[in-house]
Amino acid sequence: MSRRAFVTDDDRRGRNRGITLIELLAVVTLLSLAVGALTVGMDGFTEEGRLRAAANQIVTLHQTARLEAVSGGSPRQLVFEQDGRTIRIERPDVIGRRWQWVLDREAQLSAQVTLGRVTIANSDDTEYREVRIHADGTSPKYMVELKTGKMRAFVTIDGINGQIDAFVVDGVQPKLMEAG
Repeated sequence: MSRRAFVTDDDRRGRNRGITLIELLAVVTLLSLAVGALTVGMDGFTEEGRLRAAANQIVTLHQTARLEAVSGGSPRQLVFEQDGRTIRIERPDVIGRRWQWVLDREAQLSAQVTLGRVTIANSDDTEYREVRIHADGTSPKYMVELKTGKMRAFVTIDGINGQIDAFVVDGVQPKLMEAG
């Protein structure tokens, strides 16, 4: 068989030599649009992930304070600092003749997440900076507002078991009511 059998009329006219510049630009444009859409979509996931990680960090600190209160037989308190990133666990101590709270440990939220309001169930919507955990491990139910970039979340912590009771991202701030 000769080579001529595989040559088409289009080959002789030069039409199958490759892709044109317009075709290449169209493909690159479509790919860049797809990547852009994915990047914007993933941004929300990463911000929500940061908020969830911060919520879990608060729960871990709450549970640590709860464990220390029960095992030590004295209350602890979580202190949400004004800097918007620091959370401290404090324990009571007598210094001289005065009884006061002293630092037990502290943690920092990630750089992208800041603390907002802390409210306690059935309160008059006053902003608090401390949540007391009693020697029996109980505390009031409370809600912490977390913010990152364009998103914010409201995390409700159950004071009896120390677990996340509700986690609302970019929604209306839920009404905080004590169970029962």
